Amino acid sequence: MAWTVDFYEEEDGSAPVEGFLAELPKKHRAKALAIVRLLEEAGPTLPFPYSSQVRGKIRELRTQQGKDRIRILYFADKERHFILLHAFIKRTGKLSQKDIQIAERRMKKHEQKTGNTAGRKLKARGAMKQRRFPKGVSNVKVDEEGNVTVQWIGEWGEGRMWGKVGEPVSFEGRALCGPLQVLPKQTEQIGDFPIEVKHQCERQDECVARELLDELEVAEGVSWVQ
Repeated sequence: MAWTVDFYEEEDGSAPVEGFLAELPKKHRAKALAIVRLLEEAGPTLPFPYSSQVRGKIRELRTQQGKDRIRILYFADKERHFILLHAFIKRTGKLSQKDIQIAERRMKKHEQKTGNTAGRKLKARGAMKQRRFPKGVSNVKVDEEGNVTVQWIGEWGEGRMWGKVGEPVSFEGRALCGPLQVLPKQTEQIGDFPIEVKHQCERQDECVARELLDELEVAEGVSWVQ
C-alpha cells in the first residue's frame, strides 16, 4: 500500500498548510510542492536534508528558495498517511518551541477526531477530506546520495528532470513545439551563463520554449546552443 499526503484540517474545514502554500510566491510554492511530492513518493525513506526528525512523531520537510528556508511539520499516522500539520518560513537557527507546539497540538486533535490512536480507518469527512496535490510530477526517485529523478508534465511540455534539490536542474524532453534539453555547464569563465539549452523548434511561429524554461525555473542565465 502506497503512502499518501494529506492536509490537517481544523473543525471549520480550513487547512492551515494549504493556506500557507496558496499564499507563497510562485517559485517558493513550486519548491514546497516538490518536496511534498518527494515525501509522497519516497515515504518514510526520504532522507536528510529533505526530511529530519523534530520531536516525538513530528518530522519536518526542508527546502529553500533564495534566503527563505521553508519548513513543513508533519507526522505519519497508522493508516500510512502523512499529515501536514504546520508550515512557515524559518527565520532562526533552531525551530521555535511555538512552531513545534502548534504541530503537536494539531497532531493530537487529528488523532482524537479520527480515532487514529486506536488504529481505526480515517473518516471520509469531518476530521479529514482526502485532498491531493496538483499533478505535474510523477515517478519520483531519490537515491542514498540525494539525487532526484522526476518524470514531469507541465503546461508547455514534458520530460525527465534530474539533479539535486537546490542545484541547477537537468531536463530532457519536449516542449509543445519540439525537443528541448537543459544541462548545467561546468565553467569558471566570469560572465558565462551556467545553463545550456538545446532546442529544435518545429513551430517557429509558435515557439513556447521560453515558457517551458520558465516552468522549469531556468528562464534566466541560459545560453542557447544550436
